[in-house]
This record gives sequence, C-alpha cells and structure tokens, in this order.
Amino acid sequence: MGRPTKIEAKIKQLKNSDRFNDLKSYLLSQLRKKNSNVPAYRELVDEYMELWIITKLLSDDINEKGIKIKWTNGKSQSGYKRNESISEKIKATQQMLQILDKIGISPENCGDPDDEDDSNL
Repeated sequence: MGRPTKIEAKIKQLKNSDRFNDLKSYLLSQLRKKNSNVPAYRELVDEYMELWIITKLLSDDINEKGIKIKWTNGKSQSGYKRNESISEKIKATQQMLQILDKIGISPENCGDPDDEDDSNL
C-alpha cells in the first residue's frame, strides 16, 4: 500500500479533528439525554458524521475550483459548466438534516444552549 492520496489524508485529518470529535460526542450525548442511545441511532450518527466529512470535502472542491468549471472536449469545443460539488453538497446537507430529524435532534430539544456548544450542527 502506497502513500495516502490527498483526499485520504484530508479525510484522516477531518476524522481526527476536534470539531469532528466534538460534534460526534455532542450528537451521542443528545441520544443519551433522550434515552435513545440504541445501535440504530448510533449508526445514524455515524452516517451523519460521514456526510459531514463529505460536505467538508465538497466545500474544499468548491473553494478550490469555484462555482463554474471550464471543460474542453477536443480541440474546438470548450465552455463552462456548474461545479457539480454544489448540488452534491446541497443533497448531503439535506440528508444530514433528515438524519437529525429522524433521531429527534433539533435546536428546540437540545437542552440548555450554555451546557454544550451546538454551533457545529
């Protein structure tokens, strides 16, 4: 096995970040507070965190390439197209919101906002 790719390194960096760990801990603590700390919901938290990583990678791509990407098809055809990462990020974010809804986590039922920082949701 060779050297990790740029994306693999970024995924590892994100998974080891304080922000990732804080967010996952926060979501799991909300499950415990709701007496919903069961395997199916913990699996949904894991899926949420995978989507969180995907949205960060998509954001990096948008920041790097912009909202329009130049394409070339042969010598005479070229133009610009919308960066597909934009629509993929929207889809991933919608899925994340559905997961939060499914496990019953929303700003209204997250408890005292001074207890924990929920700005990462």
